[in-house]
Amino acid sequence: MVVDGGNITLADGGNVDVSGDAGGGTVVINSDQQTTVEQGALISANALGSGNGGSVSVLSSGTTEFYGSISAVGAGSAGAGGSAEISGAQLYLSGHANLTSPSGVYGTLA
Repeated sequence: MVVDGGNITLADGGNVDVSGDAGGGTVVINSDQQTTVEQGALISANALGSGNGGSVSVLSSGTTEFYGSISAVGAGSAGAGGSAEISGAQLYLSGHANLTSPSGVYGTLA
């Protein structure tokens, strides 16, 4: 799933979910001005049955404010945690990312 625009806000209570039975999907939220993920907003890219967690990118060429949560959890005995990237020319960050897996292979946060 790709969201691309000028000013983008995922509001408190907002939920983007690209989780799947055999692995998590991909979310890219990209702004050329400001991207805001408010506290209480959730972006999920979890593996539900087996496989790796997905990939979540929250980006802006201007300001990125991230106060919400990302979940890209792996599943099954071989699944790894997913990946998350949060970046911007100006970055305000106080959110949470869960990139774990039962196999003990954790994902990456950049």
